[in-house]
Amino acid sequence: DWRVVYWNSECERVTGYTADEAVGTPGFLELLYPDPEYRRSTAEEWARLAGDFREREFGLVAKGGAVRAVAWSRIAAQHPIEGWATWGVGVDVTAQRRAEEALRDSEELYRSLVETTSEGYWLVGPDGRTLGTNHALREMLGYAHGELVGRSPAEFASPEGRECVARSISS
Repeated sequence: DWRVVYWNSECERVTGYTADEAVGTPGFLELLYPDPEYRRSTAEEWARLAGDFREREFGLVAKGGAVRAVAWSRIAAQHPIEGWATWGVGVDVTAQRRAEEALRDSEELYRSLVETTSEGYWLVGPDGRTLGTNHALREMLGYAHGELVGRSPAEFASPEGRECVARSISS
């Protein structure tokens, strides 16, 4: 009947609910998954996966309304516990997801700044070959996106400037 039979201190920390509030409480999962449609689809996903699975992420609502991202692993088939219909282990990945989102936002901002500036940018790898360029540089040199990748910037310098370019790349 989807009643919680065990609730440890990490469950308490992540959700804000004590073991006394969770264990054996009819309808407790409705507190963690208050949206009936999301609760239904989550239960269907859990059932659809039938056997064991690893790190399937489901969001839950903690006490006080904070949304937490939890990566669930169900290993009940490998490690059955008598009297338990199923069980799983959840790991709070909320901070990791927020950090990933902040990184994506930062990368998007950086990419936008580099692509919209009138200055030419040339990204060169440790081997001295082009990894990427921005629109301004390609326009200055008359190349399309991707045509400079893998080539050395020294190829585009004047004969007397090639040594200088090669030195700046290697330092």
